Amino acid sequence: MALNGEYELSYGRLTDHTFPTDNSRVSHRVGAGVYYTGREDLQLGVSYYSVLGLSRVRGVPSQSVETAEHLESEPVTLNVLSFNVEYIW
Repeated sequence: MALNGEYELSYGRLTDHTFPTDNSRVSHRVGAGVYYTGREDLQLGVSYYSVLGLSRVRGVPSQSVETAEHLESEPVTLNVLSFNVEYIW
């Protein structure tokens, strides 16, 4: 059995403004996995990772309003659970 952990910090500008600015975005990726490695030619595992700090989604109200304000979602998080199979022949 093998355990895997990872962390990634990403910085990206949303426009051409210099750092720091409100148009900057920092996201974090956190992951973990468990793998079966009992054979040289086979690797089976389950991994999970989450990306935090993604950009908010903007929208407008569904009702027709003359002074419609733009709405923003809560901070977006991406969660992924995967089953991994690697076979080398």
